[in-house]
Amino acid sequence: MVSVFAVGARELAFLPSRIARKTSRLSWLLSAAISGIVELTADIGIVVFRFPVVRSRCLQLFCRIVQAVSPKAVEPAVADSTPKLAHTPPKRLQHGPPIDRSLVDRKLWLLTRSGLFGDDTKGALIERAYTVEDLHKAYKLVHDVYLGTGFIEKEISGMRMRIFEMTPDIATFVAKVDGRVVGVLSVLEDTPELGLPSDSAFKEELDGLRAAGNRLCEITNQAVAPEYRKSAVPTELMRCAVAHLTVAGFDRAIASVSPSHGSFYDLAGFREVGSKRTYSQKLHDPVIALGMDIGQFRVFPIGLNETERFMHHFLGPGNHFRSHIKRWAKEARRHFLDPELLAQLFITERNFLAECTPDQLAGLKRRWGHALLAEVTGDLFMPSTESLVKNALPTLFGETADQDASRAA
Repeated sequence: MVSVFAVGARELAFLPSRIARKTSRLSWLLSAAISGIVELTADIGIVVFRFPVVRSRCLQLFCRIVQAVSPKAVEPAVADSTPKLAHTPPKRLQHGPPIDRSLVDRKLWLLTRSGLFGDDTKGALIERAYTVEDLHKAYKLVHDVYLGTGFIEKEISGMRMRIFEMTPDIATFVAKVDGRVVGVLSVLEDTPELGLPSDSAFKEELDGLRAAGNRLCEITNQAVAPEYRKSAVPTELMRCAVAHLTVAGFDRAIASVSPSHGSFYDLAGFREVGSKRTYSQKLHDPVIALGMDIGQFRVFPIGLNETERFMHHFLGPGNHFRSHIKRWAKEARRHFLDPELLAQLFITERNFLAECTPDQLAGLKRRWGHALLAEVTGDLFMPSTESLVKNALPTLFGETADQDASRAA
């Protein structure tokens, strides 16, 4: 009996050391496994985290997991870091008021609910206009819409035409239903001869952007028939414009819009570059100048919230009009170089060429080419060019323009 107790006591005495040896072996095995997993994860992480989108998504997932496990413990840290990364607005052209991203998200929800973001264009086909018929209809719609809002005075021709519509580089996009134009939007390229329409009110701001080396353009002629304003027509036209801007290589897009229309442009990435002032010298037409950085659609963005990611994809990588831009541009250029088309647009119904100043005509000559301008005008006498002709051919008139002016005085 004593021997039994002695053996039992001896086994109990050696038990802790035996357990320790086995535990140490298990610990070593567990430690080795964990180390291997950590090294493998690190190797994978080094490769995967080279991609910005993966890094951003992993960071967001990690923050959500930590918040779910211990929301109170991590709430201050998340509040200090994550929203700043997720809600960073696109790069601004100039300093402006801070943006409340929650309001922007609400704007997207409201605009989506109204039908602007979707596939329903109410049967309208979106394309670039380059025929005489489509351009006539487009500029007539712009005239009617702007006349109804009091932005312009009534034109005899029923079309809103300016010197800018006479340049070969203007890109006018339309929405058509059974041949009827129900939506219009144009993109104008900045030129040394003509500048941009917004120079009339925001020349100082635009000159500042030019001095910084930006290639500018302007989004203008925005007009949609009333029954199509709560459809995808306005947004699809804007997608055409952004696709054109991206492919054509512009740096900044300018738009002078009514302050009440700022919600949609803010969602599209426009930021204020010029405070409210009147656009017209004849009528009270208060507008603000907005600018968009086109470069944002040529890179993959980091740190955008859900609304910003949606808009970036909608206007950028997911913009299905990008594949049509070069073909449309080639076709439009071919049509614009047709003298008959130019004569019908700018002379037949109303002689816009006769209303141009000598400087504007000189600019058009450089844009059209001397031969094309001569073929369009033919023997047409344009009063605005009389002084140029007299100076160039004094013997034909018997005296120079300066002599004629002194005699009249």
